Amino acid sequence: MPDITPEKERSIRDKVAKLLNLNTQRGATPAEAASALAKANELLEKYNLTMDDIGGKSIDETEIISEYVPNLTYEWEMGLHSALAPHNMCMVVFIEYRTKLLIIGRRFNVIAHHLTYMWVYSQLYKQLNAQIKLEKPPNPFLWREAFFNGAAKAIRDRIDEAAHARYGVYPGCRVMVENRLGELMAEFERLFGRGTKKISRTIYSGPGYENGYASGRSVNFGDEPTIEEKKRMLNGR
Repeated sequence: MPDITPEKERSIRDKVAKLLNLNTQRGATPAEAASALAKANELLEKYNLTMDDIGGKSIDETEIISEYVPNLTYEWEMGLHSALAPHNMCMVVFIEYRTKLLIIGRRFNVIAHHLTYMWVYSQLYKQLNAQIKLEKPPNPFLWREAFFNGAAKAIRDRIDEAAHARYGVYPGCRVMVENRLGELMAEFERLFGRGTKKISRTIYSGPGYENGYASGRSVNFGDEPTIEEKKRMLNGR
């Protein structure tokens, strides 16, 4: 932690705790809750704090959980979940021949992932509809698939780029990320008795893909409508 006074440290911890308590159950919109998580995560990383340091969170909120994502219909939905999961220190696993998607992470991080997914999807969906009206593709279904595949790739690229930049500013964050990934892998192996296996996915990248990629580069991860790209991963251990 940077060299700060005890009073300043208490002030930072109180501020983070208040931000973490701003959630949809308390009347916040998904975008507002995601924005609060963004600001809390920025402070956690800047001062190398964990959720254990902050206090006020029950054990069940920081325990590791695993849950299936319900009602998945399209391949691109899995791709978007997969792209966004590392943003909130979660891991997604495709199982049963890619017919099911499992999310593993600390309970609070899994909640953050779902909030981020809803907010990002709503932005992409609006842009998709506007661009379909403009482009008038002969096959809207395939165009939509390519659009979301491109958006997922752009989001994955952005998260990777932000991670490298963040490691330069907060070098200790790399260790925290690596420790968390190891923790999630261990939980998966505990559940299934085996390691993860990389699955190659067939990505439709026809007309619409470049439109989606451009949209994925522009969506906001944490606030509405023009937050700077500050969303950070929860680092509670």
